[in-house]
Amino acid sequence: MMDTQKWIEHFAANAARTSPPAPDFLAPCEIPQGRARDLLASSLATFQLGETGEGRKLKAYAARVAAARLPGYDRAVEMFVAEENRHARHLADCVRYLGGRLKGAQWTDFVFRRLRRLINLQFELQVLLTAEIVGMSYYALLADAVPDTAVRGLCRRLVADEVGHLRFHADFFRDELRTMNPLLAGLWRWQFRTIFAVTRAVAWWDHRGALAAFGVGRRQIHSRCRRGRRWFESKLAPAGEGAGGIALGEMNL
Repeated sequence: MMDTQKWIEHFAANAARTSPPAPDFLAPCEIPQGRARDLLASSLATFQLGETGEGRKLKAYAARVAAARLPGYDRAVEMFVAEENRHARHLADCVRYLGGRLKGAQWTDFVFRRLRRLINLQFELQVLLTAEIVGMSYYALLADAVPDTAVRGLCRRLVADEVGHLRFHADFFRDELRTMNPLLAGLWRWQFRTIFAVTRAVAWWDHRGALAAFGVGRRQIHSRCRRGRRWFESKLAPAGEGAGGIALGEMNL
């Protein structure tokens, strides 16, 4: 069974950690003004918009699960949402650092929010998971490609957090899949992969300009996302690990 106390401690430690170091957005930007910088600012503003939100439905679901069978899951989910909101604040600082503007709306964010509400909460959680995998892959590529200390530092911090988020969700869904009959479990995995393929394609289309401006092509982002999906699926296996050992280099990111 999922050890919720371990995850509560993990998120608490994450909130207080100092490594990777916080980026200095008061320093001069090292990326010259121009199209590449503008594209990056716009791309990060889209991710910033996606990180915002109170997570009311997820918190309500977590409260029901905690009351029924998993004490502490509601608190762990609250701390996960708080970490996502922290990401939104850091990304907002980065967008301003690059000279960009935050977004109040964007078509892919609208589509994903609508998609998440399309069927049921399980479907919504799968959309959330695929977005986390794509986001982690995107930040990992930027951490290598962008010639700016602050942006690279932020991306490394975000990747480190996203690895933890995905292990947290895998810890929960591993137990969920164990209770399903093989047919339903197989259907869950098929649906997850289908949603993932759509999410990856949409993300590439929306962010291709910013990625290409720093030398990242379609093959690279698709390959990195595919590695992320396989890594996450490996954590759904009965022998998957919990929170211990989370590291930035865990999946060669």
